[in-house]
Amino acid sequence: MEKYYSCMNLSQSGLTLYPNE
Repeated sequence: MEKYYSCMNLSQSGLTLYPNE
């Protein structure tokens, strides 16, 4: 889940990255 939150954090910055899991 930590990775998922990290991706969401980046999303706020203007980047949309999601884990392959």
